[in-house]
Amino acid sequence: MLDVPPAEAFSQALAAAGAMGWELVADDAAAGRIEATDTTFWYGFKDDVVIRVRGDGRRQPH
Repeated sequence: MLDVPPAEAFSQALAAAGAMGWELVADDAAAGRIEATDTTFWYGFKDDVVIRVRGDGRRQPH
């Protein structure tokens, strides 16, 4: 949980995925969804990763 607006959380999550070396498959800021693939070090297994970002319904300050 982050105490930032969803758009900022999405940007942070996208940056984190890139920093971890994940292969970006798709990103849709409007839907709050990031899809990526991570490859394991030892055997090269591919793991699918989906990140979903959404607000919690609280109104953000201006």
